[in-house]
Amino acid sequence: MHTVTALISRRCRPFVASAVLVSTLAIALVSYTPAASGHEGASARFTQTHSLGSHPGVRPSYGWPIKPFNRQHPVRAYLNDPRNGHGDAKSFHFGIDISAPDGTAVYAVEAGQVFLKRGRMAVAVKGATRTFGYWHVMPAVRDHQIVRLHQLLGHICSNDGGGQHVHLAERRGSEYLNPLRRGGIGPYVDRTPPTVASVEFFRNGNAVDADALTGRVDIVVEAFDTTPMLVPAPWSGLPVTPARIRWSIARAPLRTAVDLSRSMLPARLYDSVYAAGTKQNYVGDPGHYRFYLAHRFDASKLPTRPCRLRIETIDTRGNRTVAQLEIARAV
Repeated sequence: MHTVTALISRRCRPFVASAVLVSTLAIALVSYTPAASGHEGASARFTQTHSLGSHPGVRPSYGWPIKPFNRQHPVRAYLNDPRNGHGDAKSFHFGIDISAPDGTAVYAVEAGQVFLKRGRMAVAVKGATRTFGYWHVMPAVRDHQIVRLHQLLGHICSNDGGGQHVHLAERRGSEYLNPLRRGGIGPYVDRTPPTVASVEFFRNGNAVDADALTGRVDIVVEAFDTTPMLVPAPWSGLPVTPARIRWSIARAPLRTAVDLSRSMLPARLYDSVYAAGTKQNYVGDPGHYRFYLAHRFDASKLPTRPCRLRIETIDTRGNRTVAQLEIARAV
């Protein structure tokens, strides 16, 4: 394993360049950008250990909606990425954004019946067990038309404020599934472990030091994943959400703080998942993904001596990062 010790200010976060990593272990902490939290507090020193997943391959259930169908394409946004800009209500991203130039042909990943979204550049294709939505697409099909696998549906357009990508959503019943889950879209290879950028502690909204915890505190971690393929400009180098975050203190078992791996979370959970200072990506302005590790953690339950807080972030392919830092009760 490869371990580093990081001293990351609350005013800074690492920026990790996109790359396909072929080594068994990898670490990237190459530059810093100002944090969005607006909180001023003591920096937290912690170690990070990065490792790659070793799960056996799982056959994908469908291919890519742009040519070539059997080759991986860059994905610039993941399921459950935060959406909280342009006056929009807070919500979770309900699919993945596959990068491609405007005008790129978009094809059906599964056969079914077409349903056009009125007033929106979107095509839905309802199959036997699930429905696929293709957004930011100028339709080349008719409403209620029956289409076969790999039939042309339309072309990527920017008429509705989208552009340079097709948003792919997979729905079974009322549940939006993660296309990047194992057994979803493919081929899909990811050898880029997530990154923990900072760990913060707040009591009544005020930052407190990791070695002076008292009362009930919120524990907030800024963490992100890196796209396994380089996304073309101007959307290159932007963060995406990890699949799962877990944590433990001392020798306690790991507990799950948030699981974004399988399906879209309900919008009502947004403020319990994402902490203040979270913002989505914009061109030239990387987002900040700040997760609640714990709400109102009772610091009085900490051991009398300093102990270890362990934070594990993992993606859909089992690549993981484990961050550890020393915390203590106030004396």
